[in-house]
Amino acid sequence: MVIGIDVGGTTIKFGVIKLNGEIAFAKRIDTMQAAAAGITDAMIKEVKSIIAEFPEVEGIGIGFPGLVSKDRKSVILLPNVPGVANEEVVAKFKKELPKLIVKIENDAKCAALGELQFGEAKGMTDFLFISLGTGVGGGYICDKKLFLGSHGNATEVGHMYTPMEGKTVEQHLGLHQITEYAKNLAKDPAFATSDLSKQNINPKLIFEAATKGDKLALAVWEHVGKALGYGLISMMRFSDVNKFVIGGGVAGAFDFFIPQTEKTIRENLPAYYCDGIEFRKASDGENAGILGAASLIYHSYGDN
Repeated sequence: MVIGIDVGGTTIKFGVIKLNGEIAFAKRIDTMQAAAAGITDAMIKEVKSIIAEFPEVEGIGIGFPGLVSKDRKSVILLPNVPGVANEEVVAKFKKELPKLIVKIENDAKCAALGELQFGEAKGMTDFLFISLGTGVGGGYICDKKLFLGSHGNATEVGHMYTPMEGKTVEQHLGLHQITEYAKNLAKDPAFATSDLSKQNINPKLIFEAATKGDKLALAVWEHVGKALGYGLISMMRFSDVNKFVIGGGVAGAFDFFIPQTEKTIRENLPAYYCDGIEFRKASDGENAGILGAASLIYHSYGDN
């Protein structure tokens, strides 16, 4: 068994994960409360409590929503978690729990490994994982190995620019940005009959409206698909990859935006890149974070 920890801006999730991906135990704590006490110290305290109940735990994998050091021992910066910068996470854990393997990684890259180890990408050799949630993250698996780049933080897909208003992928596809786009569309007289124009719009309502054929909702997801397509075009030119696994909260609307994503790609790339193109919806769902973090140990990733 291993412990997978998913550090988020709102909650920190803990899970005890078996080799087959079964979750034997799960718990979450408030991120802001943990930050007040020190994120790493708060996590160590929880892990000690978990190990008292599950002494067979062999290692700990931790996913962070930000930049980590090239040697995968320290967190450099977490934009959405205050007070965490240049934190020597692995050293602190090893001091308190010297017998356990401890590994850290960016959360989207963890999710990519999790899909490879436990989920939809099991058996695949090359694919790009895209996480669509509050922000947009990515993880590139090349020949069954995670591509890290020169300094360890490659594939920040969300920060790639698109030809759409000169904005980045994340500036179009973050949850807040999708909501704002829908609110602006709702002001257009062409969508006056939309049920969404009469509600306090949020992504969940946009998805539900799309299932009923609402034109405004469908237009929003078409916009999402187009922005994602432009982001993937750049990644395809760079990496030569044409297999994609889409995860995160926005992936629930997969069937509504992926057709436009593929259309945008095919309209802008030659057949070489598009032949055999494939999109899969991530299967780990709300447990993607802890399963991905656990896969750092089960996938024999790194050597910390």
